[in-house]
Amino acid sequence: MKDKQLSLTESGFLFDHNSGLTYSLNPTATRIMQMLMDEEDAETIVQKILEEYEVDEKEARFDIEQFVQQLKKFDLL
Repeated sequence: MKDKQLSLTESGFLFDHNSGLTYSLNPTATRIMQMLMDEEDAETIVQKILEEYEVDEKEARFDIEQFVQQLKKFDLL
C-alpha cells in the first residue's frame, strides 16, 4: 500500500487520490482499511476484528478476504 495515495476518514469515506474516486465504507470495512493502511499483517487484522466485533473466526476470515478482493478489484491494494 506504500505506493497508493489513499485517505480514509473516521466516518468511512475512502478517497483515492490517483483516480479521484471516493468510496463509502461501513464501520467494519473502515476498521479493516485502517489496519491495512497501517500495514498490519493478515493474522493481526483477523485477531483484532475477533476482539472488537461479535463474529466467529471463520466468518471474520471470509469477510476480510472478500473485502480485500474487492479492494484489489478496484485497484485500491
